[in-house]
Amino acid sequence: MSEQPIEIPNVFDGLFSLHTAIPDEITNKMATTLAVFSNEPVFVVENQVHYDFAADILKQMKGEVKLVVAAREVITKPLTAEKARVIGLFQPFQDTCKKHEDRLKLSMQGYLNEVERLRVLAEAEAEEKARKERERLESRAEIAEGHGKTEKADALINMSMVTHAKPVAAAVAAPIQPKGVSTKVKWSAEITDKRAFVEAAVNDRSMMACIDIDIAKVNKMAVMLKEEFDMPGAKAKKDSSLAIRSQ
Repeated sequence: MSEQPIEIPNVFDGLFSLHTAIPDEITNKMATTLAVFSNEPVFVVENQVHYDFAADILKQMKGEVKLVVAAREVITKPLTAEKARVIGLFQPFQDTCKKHEDRLKLSMQGYLNEVERLRVLAEAEAEEKARKERERLESRAEIAEGHGKTEKADALINMSMVTHAKPVAAAVAAPIQPKGVSTKVKWSAEITDKRAFVEAAVNDRSMMACIDIDIAKVNKMAVMLKEEFDMPGAKAKKDSSLAIRSQ
């Protein structure tokens, strides 16, 4: 039976109207500012008068950016709200399916794990049985050797050397994967001893590359301690920047 594509009618046509007209005042302001800064060479501050002039430009620019952003949000906020509302229409269905998908996968994987556990157990039992058989043959060979029956002893030793665990039928038949279902194996590492890992990384570049320093926490300590910050392998760094308020 061939799979047919599912056709979903667009029931959301006309759900809401979209108005993206930008006021002329804002359009003109953006165009003027872009034109000025696109053609104007970089202003070099060389004295206090230049510094004050640059500050005035920055304050005016900050005010214009506020106006433009406010105009943009008049358009984008309703869009964001409508997007959230539409997503909310579908979310309960998706969440329910995801929850049951996770439950079914967990149950299926539990079955696969049990089949694998029984297989490993059966193989271990078969290997143990083979080991005991080898020991029995070797013991008989020693006895035969003690009685001068070297040929028999050699034969028993040869038998013990070729005695291996026989393939065993799985206690539970291996599952046949239905079409569309596959098993993925994903390997991952688990840090069981953080200190041991870090100490070993000191002399191992590949391990050192695995250590990710939480710079956000280190920065918090630098902010708190300032010039008193003292941590091996790190130093406090002071950067200055200007803060500009709009006019």
